[in-house]
Amino acid sequence: YYTYDDKGNQVWLIGSAITDGDSVIIPMEITEGGVFGTPFNPDDVDHIPWGTLEFTFNGCFDGHVLATPNQDMLNAGRGFEVVEFDITRSTPPTGCP
Repeated sequence: YYTYDDKGNQVWLIGSAITDGDSVIIPMEITEGGVFGTPFNPDDVDHIPWGTLEFTFNGCFDGHVLATPNQDMLNAGRGFEVVEFDITRSTPPTGCP
């Protein structure tokens, strides 16, 4: 999930989960400390818990997202807040009634 903090800094949140019916709650984290290319060392990467993204699907084409930062991200001067928005599929679905 690509977003910004309240200072305008770019932030990539990463996470994965398996859907359960028409919804999924994904634990998200921010990674820091890694470098690109040959000098990359996975031990140098810090995984910082961010909160969750909750996706709820209303059918094959529409859904809703609730982005909920954890208390550390809300209170630690990181500048995040709870955000929610609707989503719409931009490509045709396969295997959807």
